[in-house]
Amino acid sequence: FPALLLVISCTAMLMTGTVKKDPGKLEVTFINVGQGDAILVQTPKGRTMLIDAGGSPSYSSSAFDPGSQIVVPALAKRGIRKLNLLVNSHPHEDHLGGIPAVLDYVKVERFAAPPVDHPTPLVLKVQQQLKDKKIRASTLTAGTIVLDPSVKISVLWPELPLLSGTSSDTNNNSLVLYLRYGKITFLLTGDLEKEALSILASLCQEGKHPGGIRATVLKVPHHGSANGICPELAAAVRPQFAVISTGKNSFGHPDKRTILFWQEQGARVLRTDKEGDITFITDGETLSLQN
Repeated sequence: FPALLLVISCTAMLMTGTVKKDPGKLEVTFINVGQGDAILVQTPKGRTMLIDAGGSPSYSSSAFDPGSQIVVPALAKRGIRKLNLLVNSHPHEDHLGGIPAVLDYVKVERFAAPPVDHPTPLVLKVQQQLKDKKIRASTLTAGTIVLDPSVKISVLWPELPLLSGTSSDTNNNSLVLYLRYGKITFLLTGDLEKEALSILASLCQEGKHPGGIRATVLKVPHHGSANGICPELAAAVRPQFAVISTGKNSFGHPDKRTILFWQEQGARVLRTDKEGDITFITDGETLSLQN
C-alpha cells in the first residue's frame, strides 16, 4: 500500500473507543477462517484490533468470503461494531481477501499494513475503500503500536530496507507483532519464512530486542509450512502454545514436520482446522484457553 499510506517507524499510534468486556482481561482469538489468518485482539480497556480476515484465492473461483461469512458475524457476536485498528499482515489473498467485507460492514478507525508493493486488483480495491471511507491508513515498520496503555504491542518486523530476492519477499516482509500483558506474551508471525525468521532470531541474539521475544503463545509462521521452521527463533521464543491457522488447502499445510518440530520444543500445538476458533484469555498472570 505504499502509494496510499504514510510510513511509520518507531512511532506510536493511540486508539480511542471501547467495547464492553471482562475488565482487566486481554482476549486474543484466532478465528477459524479456513486456509488463512484472522486474529482478533480485545484489550482490557475494550480496544479492538483485527489482524487479517482470511480470504479465498482468486484462482479458486470460490464464492466463499470469510470476511462476510465468518469474520463479520464473529465480531457481531461479540458486540463489536467498531474496530480501533484493522491490520493486514501482508497482501496475500488468504490474509487480505476478507478485509473488504470488514470495511463494508464494520466501522474502522484506522488501517495499517507493511510497506509492501503488491498492486493486485484486491489491493487496489482495499485502497479505494480506505479512500472512500476516509479511513486513516499507515504503513508499519519496526516500532510500537499504542492501542491500550496496559498492553505493550511491538512491531518487530519488517525493518527497512525490506528484504528482497528471497523465496517470497511478500511473505518475508509480513508484519510481526509482539503483545505483552503482564507476564503473558503473544508472538504473531504472519507468513514469515526461513530467511526473515533467521534474521529476526539474529536480532534477538544481538540484543536488538533486549527483553527477548519469549512468547507464551506463538502463531506458527505461514500456516505450518515447513519453510517456517527456524530452530534459532524457536530457541528464543520457547512457546507454551503453538497455534496453526489453516484449513483445506493444496499446499500441504500444516506440514507434519512442523507439527512434530513444535511438539519437540515442548509446545502444545493447536490448529484452527481441528479446534475451530481458539481464544486465549489472560489477566496478565494466568492464561486460560477456550475453543
